[in-house]
Amino acid sequence: MVVVFYPKQGLLHEMGSEHLESPRRLQILYDALVEHKKELKVEFKQSDPISKEDLMRIHTQNLVNLIESTSGGSRTYLTPDTITNSETWKSSLAAAGAANEAVIYSYKKKTTTVALVRPPGHHATSDVAMGFCFFNNIALAAEIFLREHSRKKRVLILDIDQHHGNGTQDIFYNRQDVLYISLHCNPKFSFPGTGDVLELGKGKGLGYSVNIPLAFETNDREYLRALDQIVVPIVEQYEPEIILVSMGFDALLGDPYGELGLTVSGFREIGRRIAHMKKKCKNRVACILEGGYKYSELGKALIAFLEGVEDKSGFEPMRGSDRDLDRIKSVIRNYWEI
Repeated sequence: MVVVFYPKQGLLHEMGSEHLESPRRLQILYDALVEHKKELKVEFKQSDPISKEDLMRIHTQNLVNLIESTSGGSRTYLTPDTITNSETWKSSLAAAGAANEAVIYSYKKKTTTVALVRPPGHHATSDVAMGFCFFNNIALAAEIFLREHSRKKRVLILDIDQHHGNGTQDIFYNRQDVLYISLHCNPKFSFPGTGDVLELGKGKGLGYSVNIPLAFETNDREYLRALDQIVVPIVEQYEPEIILVSMGFDALLGDPYGELGLTVSGFREIGRRIAHMKKKCKNRVACILEGGYKYSELGKALIAFLEGVEDKSGFEPMRGSDRDLDRIKSVIRNYWEI
């Protein structure tokens, strides 16, 4: 069963007619879930907006006040591509609320949940909105879970968006209660320019930021090899209480904002790896929507990914290696057995 939290308020936030982080993304994904509702056993649930006070668990009052000040107003350019309209504040509260409830429901019911939300969140730092993101939905949900529900104090955030989640990493960089793992395009030629393998965390968090930068147009086989040889063994050692997925689909080949080369079938295989990993946390997986702008394959990728997450048949690990993967493993091997 897949439980979906879908606040329709997300359809009202828009950043201009030419901007591809648009309401259309949400509609495509929702329509795909409705079409495959029976096969995936999809159940839609309502969620409440997050409170302003909860936002300030990870965000500064200045940032919260800034986004709130745009409510009901005309378009405001926070950066050239991160733009508010009159509904952005309410949409952001709705998105963070849905992410929070998806995490709590997954934990309590031991099932797969999806927060089908926009704006996305993983680029937002504690005090800066950027990269189409205003508040960090997944980081906030993780923080609330750790404070109010967690027993083991071990949360995995697996970021499969093709862009590094600089905001999520930054928020938890000095902590070990969140293991942040990201597979993303090499920061030398991809936004936001962070996510080098040597970004490992600081203090108590050293080793708990795991970055896997990938080459231009990395294909399914190369991506899955990194998952199988680095991510899966680390997760098996960490034994998280719950897995939170920053679920982006901009790694698809031909995505207008992406540089990787995955296929729809590749996303099914990513899901199958998560199906294996979720056994370590009693099937608790909450997937929070991030990017993905190739409209023609967006819905197909979501369905394939969720089919993989719900697949119990296992997978055949990818063998072999290459120079780039060996370099990444040589760094991470100082902190994890891989």
